[in-house]
Amino acid sequence: MIPHYFKKEKIPEKLPEEMEQTVKQLRNSVDKEDCLRKAYDIITNRYHGHRFVYIFKIFGALKNKTVNELWKHSGYLHCNFLNYLLRILLIKSGFF
Repeated sequence: MIPHYFKKEKIPEKLPEEMEQTVKQLRNSVDKEDCLRKAYDIITNRYHGHRFVYIFKIFGALKNKTVNELWKHSGYLHCNFLNYLLRILLIKSGFF
């Protein structure tokens, strides 16, 4: 996944069980904005990004990682992975 930094990856059909539970919670949102806020909170509470850390971990942004690997990970993630996970949550929620 994401060896092509500027290419949008496809949304996977099968998600990790814990991520599927999160998507079910998002489906209970009131509207698109509520869903977006909840998904953003989930991602930012679980992961973080930092522009200077990026310099030291530049090659990690180009690694090929699956959704399972990304979801199990916690702490620092590159922005392309953060965006990918957020996109998955929003699209699978059914609001977007």
